[in-house]
Amino acid sequence: MSVVGHARAGRVRWRTGLLFGAAGMAGALAGGFVGGHLPGQLLMIAFALMMVATAVAMLRGRQDVDPAKSHSELPVGRVLLDGVVVGLVTGLVGAGGGFLVVPALALLGGLPMGVAVGTSLLVIAMKSFAGLSGYLATVSIDWALVG
Repeated sequence: MSVVGHARAGRVRWRTGLLFGAAGMAGALAGGFVGGHLPGQLLMIAFALMMVATAVAMLRGRQDVDPAKSHSELPVGRVLLDGVVVGLVTGLVGAGGGFLVVPALALLGGLPMGVAVGTSLLVIAMKSFAGLSGYLATVSIDWALVG
């Protein structure tokens, strides 16, 4: 629901978000299938390492984005590659949140932080659905505990 407010404020790059999200869905689906066959302890270690790597990357920062280029669209190939890689990692460890998508859009894609946050909301919804689909195909869930 938050994507609506960000879109109204002009902080969603729809083309970038849909491309990144679609590529991320493919990666998340594959990551979900693979993750369903790996030991939980290994996935927790991978998740911890991923969090540390993301934190270090965010602390190091990036080159300032040229304001003239911050409104241009990102190259399709770069968006698709970044989307697949981030989707694979997030689907593998079961993390669909913005702690990887926002840094990927801001650091790798060069989007201004506010636009990266707004665009990430669209991407997160798409990837979370795909990652869940991968796990549902490989892991048995006791639905009695969910409700």
